[in-house]
Amino acid sequence: MDNSLNSQENIIEINNLNFSINIFDDDENIKNEIILKDINLSVKKGEFLCLIGRNGSGKSTLAKILNGINLPTSGTVKVMSISTTDEKKIIDIRKNLGIVFQNPDNQIVSSIVEEEIAFGLENIQVETSEMRKRVDYVLKYMGLYKYKKQSPNKLSGGQKQKLALASVVAMLPQIIVLDEPTAMLDPKARKEFIDLIIKLNREKNITIILITHFMEEVIFADRVVLLDKGEIKKIATPKEIFTDSILEKYGMTFPFPIRVKNKLNQFGYNINNNVITTDDLIYAL
Repeated sequence: MDNSLNSQENIIEINNLNFSINIFDDDENIKNEIILKDINLSVKKGEFLCLIGRNGSGKSTLAKILNGINLPTSGTVKVMSISTTDEKKIIDIRKNLGIVFQNPDNQIVSSIVEEEIAFGLENIQVETSEMRKRVDYVLKYMGLYKYKKQSPNKLSGGQKQKLALASVVAMLPQIIVLDEPTAMLDPKARKEFIDLIIKLNREKNITIILITHFMEEVIFADRVVLLDKGEIKKIATPKEIFTDSILEKYGMTFPFPIRVKNKLNQFGYNINNNVITTDDLIYAL
């Protein structure tokens, strides 16, 4: 983790979190299924955290718990020192913690790009003059300004996802949770979107929690949390994760530069473990 984060306060605190649901088994009997078990995790203000794990590990459920969509079965979750079970203050959490989901079409509700961003601002009663400033600023920041009068249906998949993110950023959140936001994007759009997230984190000090299956996106995180079957199996830096066999143990692959490095080392080359990114690999070669 970035050393500058060590002195910052925790913006999210999760203690002994458990979450379960009742489901019907094959014999149509009700059984209790544990989704998350004994989760303990703190997130620093301004941190870039990645949540990884195979399907069914509980990542998306955890994201919804942070926003108060789901409530803990037991344990506590605090966002900016506010409990997610405090009904009177849940609106304060949702003003400061925005979520971007995998499919932008499920989030976009307006027929004009600029109106989509204004929609959320109207809901929190932002004054009209301030709203206009925020809409124009965030459209320019996201590279969408020239599309502001268009229908979202005319945007590409990558542009739609940027619009979903822009709608969240306009609310001036302190935390953004992204649930596999690049899963439906092509490689070029995926890179552009991740670059934008990194920019928001580094320039605006927005705390980022990124859920992803793409290990190439994990490289840029301060810390990585590996979940499996609802339990935290490891919390580490990207470098520590990528020099450990634990990824393969839990059904995930290494990023491409690390796979190349490992293969070259098998053939007798001596490329050190500091190689994580493509630029690292090029320099080492």
